[in-house]
Amino acid sequence: MSKLLKYEFRKSKNVTLAILLITVIGEILFLAGSLAGTVALLTFGALVLVLAATFGIFIVALLSIDILHRELNTTQSYMLFLTPRNSYQILGSKILSGAISLSILTVLFAVLAALDLIIIGAYEVGFPALADGIKKALGEASMPADFAQSIAAAAAIAYGSWLFLIVTAYFAVILQATLLRGKRGSGWLSFFLFLVLAGVISFLQNKLVLLVPAAFEAAVRSGIYAVFIILLFCFGGWIMDRKLSV
Repeated sequence: MSKLLKYEFRKSKNVTLAILLITVIGEILFLAGSLAGTVALLTFGALVLVLAATFGIFIVALLSIDILHRELNTTQSYMLFLTPRNSYQILGSKILSGAISLSILTVLFAVLAALDLIIIGAYEVGFPALADGIKKALGEASMPADFAQSIAAAAAIAYGSWLFLIVTAYFAVILQATLLRGKRGSGWLSFFLFLVLAGVISFLQNKLVLLVPAAFEAAVRSGIYAVFIILLFCFGGWIMDRKLSV
């Protein structure tokens, strides 16, 4: 599995490095604007960082879906399917690499956002005043438990929903390359199936959530995403094993 993961990361290396480079440039511009007291430069750097964070994760996800589509519909990865790896391992490595990439980028942008907010605060009131304010706030009160739980729950749901959408897109691509292969409009039909699957599962999720207490809503939503991710992975691997021709 480790070799398959390395192979997956290698395929998206250039795009990932480009996103990181843009992020570094945006951070340099932001820091330069902060140190020089130049509002225009600071604003431009912040805009670059926001765009990198907004579209970076989206682009990485789309790239992984496009790579799977090309692998299943062309001979560019013929050797991959000739290796002593079954379809579950190949598909699992793609899902796992996507989850790892999503985690790394999310943590990276979250840390940068927190640091940049501190820098903006220091820019406005100065580092000594900001440090005193933080110490005073930490000394007087801690973050309410309910607020911390709400943040953690929202993050878990957002992460689960994004990973679920990626796995659903993988499954739609697998259907297009196997059961719908050679059929007219198979690409559009698989996209329609993706929308239907995502919509139906989200509908069922919303109905099931109504049956549990509000305190368990985040856990139920995250659990439902996990269940369907596993189901789509198993069914997708099963179809690849029996219907795929490369």
